[in-house]
Amino acid sequence: MAVKLTHLEGSLEEHVARWEREGILTHDQAVAVLASEAEAPAPARRLTLVSEIAIYLGIVLLVASGGVFVNRVWREIGWGGRVGVGLLIAAVGFVGGAVLARIAEPGTTRLSWLLWFCGTAGAGMATAVVADHFDHGDAATTVLVVGAVAAAVSLSLWRNLDRPLQFLSTVAGAVMVAVGGANVVHWHVSALSGSLIAWGASVALALLGLSVLRPGPVAVLLGQLGALMGATAMVSEQHALGLTLGLLSSAAGVVYGVGERDYAVIGVGVISLFTLVVRLLTLYLRGPVATLVSFLLGAAVVAVALWRVVAGRSRGAGHGPPR
Repeated sequence: MAVKLTHLEGSLEEHVARWEREGILTHDQAVAVLASEAEAPAPARRLTLVSEIAIYLGIVLLVASGGVFVNRVWREIGWGGRVGVGLLIAAVGFVGGAVLARIAEPGTTRLSWLLWFCGTAGAGMATAVVADHFDHGDAATTVLVVGAVAAAVSLSLWRNLDRPLQFLSTVAGAVMVAVGGANVVHWHVSALSGSLIAWGASVALALLGLSVLRPGPVAVLLGQLGALMGATAMVSEQHALGLTLGLLSSAAGVVYGVGERDYAVIGVGVISLFTLVVRLLTLYLRGPVATLVSFLLGAAVVAVALWRVVAGRSRGAGHGPPR
């Protein structure tokens, strides 16, 4: 039975001493109770929710206005000035993020992720300017180099911790490295092969998010989105293969989302199923009879599911505790 010590009349020491005399507590337990209640209260948060929202809005205004200003003077400042702008953004982002991360509060931690993300973008900007200057505008090389820098910086900040923005920028950098590297070596991938690679990599990402990668829900959701995009692109080349892989991965996402009560994954899975089923009906079930049959089949599935829910609740109510 839990005892609310804060509602006891008299001093806590008196009650603990009485409990020890009556044999309710041993001497060690009495000492532990007094030591636990003597701990200093948690300090008040330095950053309230309202302040955090205000800072987000301020960062948006700052980035927007700074982007407009830099865009106006971009050609006049030369490539050295452009590199300086990127390095300045990187320095502010990385240093500011490190300072906020040391406070170790939920709000400041989230802001540190955002500042690190901005710092990564600044490092990527500076790298893009340098690469574009020395490779004479070769887009493939620029994408490869920028992706490598972004992936390396993001990976050093992420380190498989619960840092969603750093995880996303790591994945983005890896994708840029893969795309840029393929173009640099002139490896021409067909649309079907590219779709299969994208789908397979996305499924692998989602599976790793179930057990290895952190934050797991973000990895699963990102993998699910990638699988949908890969399967949708595949449908235009191979109808049956694209629809099969897409429906399987979408259904697996819905099952996982329901089991884990992850409503974002459920939402993406349902949208994926809807999109792919519409493509399936458009390609294979033509005519009013086929459409009517598919409609009745869907209605039957929903009716059976609802009937099972209602029947389950009725059985549970019938076996409730007696009054």
